[in-house]
This record gives sequence, structure tokens and C-alpha cells, in this order.
Amino acid sequence: MASRTTASTSTGRAAHSRQPARAGDVAVLSVRVSIIPLMYRPDGWLAIRMDGRLGLMEPTRLQRNPDRTRRALLDAAARLVVHQGTSVSLEVLAREAGVSKGGLLHHFKSKESLFEELADDLNESFVDAVRRNTDPADTAPGSLMRAYVKATFDDLVEFGYARDHAILWAALGTIPGVAERCQADAARWDAALADDGLDPQRVLLISRTADGLALAALFEAPSTSAQLDSYKALLLALTEQSGPLVEV
Repeated sequence: MASRTTASTSTGRAAHSRQPARAGDVAVLSVRVSIIPLMYRPDGWLAIRMDGRLGLMEPTRLQRNPDRTRRALLDAAARLVVHQGTSVSLEVLAREAGVSKGGLLHHFKSKESLFEELADDLNESFVDAVRRNTDPADTAPGSLMRAYVKATFDDLVEFGYARDHAILWAALGTIPGVAERCQADAARWDAALADDGLDPQRVLLISRTADGLALAALFEAPSTSAQLDSYKALLLALTEQSGPLVEV
């Protein structure tokens, strides 16, 4: 479901009905002697406070939080691309996020720029997951690769999430700007893992296997918990030694 803000006089946030707000929409909030008409604008809700006793009108701008709005747009894009692909319209994306089309274009100049930032956001989320799985006490060769494997398998535990994640990346990868970003991200990971103390053979086998398992949800039946545990243990075991796997 799309994110929606809830009206309250303490927070000053605008009330949303079941239908997302569009530019020009008006809502009226009655509080004791005051009536506050709220009109949605792409950059926030414009409130006009009318004092019922004095008949005064005072314009007040109730700004949306830009970070929350961008987050809502990115989350909406992720959901919709999984189910509708990258051909989803700006109007549908905006409605899913609970903003107007103008509000969307205020934050992202085009649908492609929204998808490009979504790819950056997904890549950064994986970086954060690797950081969370990094053991500060692990100073042996392969410490980064171990965190990389653990972060990858964290996303595979729930099959529905793993499948949707794979579908999302497959769809986003058809956009040239996203493909360029992903290639740059892959190059950064290749450089970091190459400096992790493991032989290139091990780096290639472990990282490509982990990446392949992440995409397997597109084509294969769900793996059991026992299977995932065994795959993870195998890849982690391959990081315990640093030399080449075979002589070539």
C-alpha cells in the first residue's frame, strides 16, 4: 500500500483521503473555532487558517518532508516496477506514492531519473547490509567476501522478497542509465573484493555464485532453509583459505 500521511493539529501534516491528493484538491479540517482549508500543491499543502470568531485569514504552508516524499516515491517505484514493469506511467507512480504528478516531477525530472536513483538506492542498501555483516574482529583474508556472502543470503531467506528483488533488477537493467550505474557499482565491488586477500579464482567463484543464487529466484523453485544454509556454509568455507583453487 502507498504511504500516506495522517492529519493532526499537533504535527501540522495534511489529511489524506483514500484517494491520493492531486494539485488543486481541497480538504477542510475543523478544530473548535477554526476552520483550516488545505489545498495540495506539488511542494506541500497550502493551509489557510480562518478564525471563525474574527473572520481573519492567514496563509500557512505545511511543507512535506522532502526526504519522506522521495522515500515514498522510491518505494512506490520499486513496488510498481515488480508488477507492471518500467512502462508504468508517471501518473500511476505518483498516485501510488500519494503525491501529484507535479510533486513527482518536483523531485525527479523524469521517470528515468527516478529509476536511476532507485538503482542507486538499492545498491546502497546492499552496501549497508555488507557493513552490518562485517565482523570488526575478523582481520583474516576474505573478511569482506564473508560479509558479502552473508548479506546476499540475508536477502534469500524469504523467497517472495528474493523473487521480487530479482524481478526488479531484471526490469531496471533494461534502462541504459541504470545499466551504466550497475556496471560502475560492479566495478567498485570487483576492486574491493580483489583487495580482500583472496586469490582471484576464489573471488570469481564465490562472488559469481552468490550473485547467481540471488537471481535464481527468477527461474527456480524456492530453496529450503537447509539448502540455503548449506550453500552459504560452502561459500564461506571457500573463504577460509586464500590460495588458488586449481593450477591453470
